[in-house]
Amino acid sequence: LYTERGCRYANKCQFCTIPFGNNIKTSTGERSAERVAGDIKYFNEKYGIRIFSFGNETLSGKFMGELTDRLDLLNLNVTLDGYTRTDQFETKDGKLDMDLIKIVGKCFRFLQIGFESNDEETLKSMQKIRKPVNDADLVKALFSNGIYTHAFLMVGFPPERSRYKRKGRDEYINFYV
Repeated sequence: LYTERGCRYANKCQFCTIPFGNNIKTSTGERSAERVAGDIKYFNEKYGIRIFSFGNETLSGKFMGELTDRLDLLNLNVTLDGYTRTDQFETKDGKLDMDLIKIVGKCFRFLQIGFESNDEETLKSMQKIRKPVNDADLVKALFSNGIYTHAFLMVGFPPERSRYKRKGRDEYINFYV
């Protein structure tokens, strides 16, 4: 299933090929969680489907939470998977949103997430619009709530060479990883 066309971050992130493949700046437009829950109910009742995969580039935390709540109201026992970003599970003050993770964990069992960097300078140069956080804490929280993660490890957008002291290719790679 798709809940929106393209990616809401299209043409903002400097480290992504998605905008060049399937959308332009104005191609987003998210369907409501209520409508998507209705689609899931329809396919569940008509065909007995219990596992649904979202092809969106980036499911929002808000949407995942609202969809889980809607599916709860419809008393649907389904399994969902999709793609999202690390910042979708952060509160406004930059902490992990454990309440959202617990809600989402009721239906979402598998999330594919890109882990770009925890370095503020690198994130800024990538124009990622997210704060540096410890992504390991996010993965632990997701796992503890029954959500398995598939990590996309983004490499090749390193910080400036002035950020580390040693010289040479091997030392640079070791620093970055």
